[in-house]
Amino acid sequence: MPAKTACSSYFQLPNISRRGFLQAGALGGLGISLPGILRSEALAMGSSIAPKAKSVILLWLQGGVSHHDTFDPKPYAPSNIRGELNTIQTT
Repeated sequence: MPAKTACSSYFQLPNISRRGFLQAGALGGLGISLPGILRSEALAMGSSIAPKAKSVILLWLQGGVSHHDTFDPKPYAPSNIRGELNTIQTT
């Protein structure tokens, strides 16, 4: 009687050979070590361009927010775009 598993295609997976396992492991090791190797080569060459920016302000607004929640409320737009409520004086 065959064993029952939660995944019906478990026994249909192809067997991996020892050579394939070693190739996949070697490629994984190379992929993990490659950024460090490239970083050390870049540091050895030096940089001829001096960085100019001292800091960065990043506003990450994932998704499409309403124009009421952004910095552009569009006070002079038609009411079907602007919405039912008017903007308020902020200054």
